[in-house]
Amino acid sequence: MSSSEDSPTQETPARKAVLGISAALCHTAQLMHIIRKILCLHLPHKLHYRTFCNPTLTSSMFSNCVKLLNSNLVSLCLHQGVDGFSLHPLHTLRNLQILIEKLKKEGVRSVPFIPSIELLTSVEETLGLYDITDDVIEEDSDDNDEWNLSFEADWEAVPPEFTQTLPVTLPTYTSTNVQSSIMTQPAGLVTSALAWATKGWWGQNE
Repeated sequence: MSSSEDSPTQETPARKAVLGISAALCHTAQLMHIIRKILCLHLPHKLHYRTFCNPTLTSSMFSNCVKLLNSNLVSLCLHQGVDGFSLHPLHTLRNLQILIEKLKKEGVRSVPFIPSIELLTSVEETLGLYDITDDVIEEDSDDNDEWNLSFEADWEAVPPEFTQTLPVTLPTYTSTNVQSSIMTQPAGLVTSALAWATKGWWGQNE
């Protein structure tokens, strides 16, 4: 094979489109993992964001992973009080945008939302989760240390000069404002993290 045009690594428009979609889904899954860690939540399915960068991923496996990703995202949106009628189970990035804008505007929902059986059934039917075999679906948990460490390995190490302990003055809380302070701090943390992570994603920076 002498021609460079016949090379399997040639960057064709179709290949670029596939790589772009895979990268978008990879970053979406990673951002969802960060959000759920901040909120201390478990999602319906365990799905590592590196899955979408696996070169051996078949079309059927890719389709199943997208279904699981969308299921996790819809669950996360509903848990944070997003109106179910504003969501579409197949519109991944649109649903993520709705969730992030709600978190940035209203903060963390203190009382979890429990969706109805009818709503969950409708989501599962739309996503086609019934077509996925049980060996593909794995429930989310913190029991797998190897799986969690693989996430931590992707974070950059902080240089020693930036890890020096600085004196911190903690405010004195009274019994009347302890609860309100505890509830507002996670919201601020989520807002800051999301504002940084999604900067430039859809052209509306706050």
